[in-house]
Amino acid sequence: MEKFGFGEHPSNIFERLLEGGAFPKFIQLIEATGIKEELITGGPYTVFVPFDEAIDLSSKEKIEEFEKALEDPVLARKILRRHMVSGEYKIKELIERGKVKSLSGDELSIKVSCEIKDDYDLELDIEAGKIIVYVNDAQVKLANVPCSNGILHIIDKLL
Repeated sequence: MEKFGFGEHPSNIFERLLEGGAFPKFIQLIEATGIKEELITGGPYTVFVPFDEAIDLSSKEKIEEFEKALEDPVLARKILRRHMVSGEYKIKELIERGKVKSLSGDELSIKVSCEIKDDYDLELDIEAGKIIVYVNDAQVKLANVPCSNGILHIIDKLL
């Protein structure tokens, strides 16, 4: 968790994002929604959070939508809720479910792939490769960041 600057003791979701220091654009989105308090006192929630560089690497359409949302609280709420799920789900639970419904009503599919390290070994075990988890087409870069009112999963693009 040090990569994103998180402390060891769980804070609420909003405070945890501030601690990370890698999420100023997502924090701007939260503040544009007018529902920051919900991430402080509500929950539990599972939140898929793109770090700033991930926002910049998203599709042109997603970037344009995000930029418009910073001026439009209704659109900002829609985008934020697309990244939120009611309840607290660790990555293993998400994989087992295969899909979850976001607070915006969008269905998020959870997929797993494996990068094989050894092309000659056809037996697949956890040591033979790297497990990669996707939420729709966003790759989970850091999973299971605990918060007092939920859990964060850091992803590499906007949903």
